[in-house]
Formats: sequence, C-alpha cells, structure tokens
Amino acid sequence: RERDGTKIYSIGNNKYSDLDDLIENHIKKLSRNVEKMTNHEKFRAGSRETVEAYLEAYSKTNPTKGCYVFCFDYKHPGWFLLLYKTNVRSKVYTIYVRVVPDGYLLDNYNYTSVDELTNGFKQLMKNRINSNKAAATTAAPGAVNPYGMPPGHQHPYQRFGASNSHLRQSYGQRNWRGAS
Repeated sequence: RERDGTKIYSIGNNKYSDLDDLIENHIKKLSRNVEKMTNHEKFRAGSRETVEAYLEAYSKTNPTKGCYVFCFDYKHPGWFLLLYKTNVRSKVYTIYVRVVPDGYLLDNYNYTSVDELTNGFKQLMKNRINSNKAAATTAAPGAVNPYGMPPGHQHPYQRFGASNSHLRQSYGQRNWRGAS
C-alpha cells in the first residue's frame, strides 16, 4: 500500500496501479518477449541435452565457426539459455538470459529485441577475447593468473565469463533464484 492507502502492485522495481495495469504492462510484455524469442531462427526447442546435441552437430558441419543457440531454461522459469561453442573443439558454454518486460537482460544490459541481444552477445564475446589478448601481451614476464596458468592461457570460464555464478551475479543477484 502507498501512503495514501491505495493498493500498489509491485514486481521487482516495477509498480502497477491495478491488476489490469500489471497484466497489460508486465505479463503481456513478458509473454510477447517469450514469443519473439521462441520464433527467432536461433531458438531451439527441446531439453538442454537435445539442444546441446544439435549445437555439437552444427559445430561439426561448420568447424571453423563459432555457433550459438537459445533454448528454454526449464529449471529457472523466466530465463533462457544461450548455449555457444567458440569452435568445433571447444566445450558448450552457457550464458543465462533473463526475460523482462522491456526485453532481455544479458550481462546486466537490457536489449529490446532478440536481434539486439544476439548482436550484443557477439560484441561481448569480441570484447572479452580482445581484452584477454591485451592482458596476455601486457602481463609481466612469469606472471601467473588466478587460475595458476601462465598469461595467455586462461581457464575457459575466465576467458569467456560463462560460469553460472559469474553471470547470475552480474544481474545484481546473490543467487539464481533472484534473491537480492
């Protein structure tokens, strides 16, 4: 309730004056964004294992290219998985994408469309790869990174920032359930 006694419905930081407002400006927007994602060419339906198998097969037919797909995160409603491989020999990495009324959250940035999200993901990967190359060339001789590997030989999670805990916490949350 607000100070004047009126009811206010809130979800996260969003406040709605009544149930019609909440349905129209939150639930319907979320539903439209889920529909946009599921209709995108890079979305694959099925279990995570099925989608990973598709990604592995696609990677083998395109061995010099990185590849990625979106799929449902059945364990965490309101989230999609962005699964990707940097090349045919790499493992499948996971990034969590949250659906919000205004679009999609990836690495604490809101993208208003799936195409913006895919372009943002590609740019994020380029930036991380370039920053790792720069760090490797400027490191002191004999320096060791936190994973106990020499400069330029970084653990894949450090290189691409793809660990679950890293990305979940980048949304300002302490755990995957969204508790803050």
